[in-house]
Amino acid sequence: MMLHEVDGRIVIDDLVPGGPAFKSNEVDAGDFIEAVDGVTVSPDNYHDLLIGSDIPGSIATITIIRGEKSALLHAQKPGQVLEASLRRMDRSEVNDNVELYELFMEIKSDLEANAPKNDLMQRVDACKSS
Repeated sequence: MMLHEVDGRIVIDDLVPGGPAFKSNEVDAGDFIEAVDGVTVSPDNYHDLLIGSDIPGSIATITIIRGEKSALLHAQKPGQVLEASLRRMDRSEVNDNVELYELFMEIKSDLEANAPKNDLMQRVDACKSS
């Protein structure tokens, strides 16, 4: 998940394709994370809580408050409190998914700005070799 903080609350910006939240189909961009495994999240602790024991396959139960945009997608009311179970992935696998996500978002941005294709291909090749 790509997250940010707004007024002390943790908001999901986007889901990383292939990541636990994406695979769960239970959370979406615009939702607020209120707790992980029963512990209230804050800007200081949410990262550690989501990583948890870092045992691949372990389950993180997150409490979310449905945001307006995602409520429409899920035919639910904004502000509804829900719990979602996410299966943790190995850190290296998560990092790979995030790196790919960021690369594709950069390519999308470049395409929207009509960047030359040669430049895009050089970036893709550079990512493959790293």
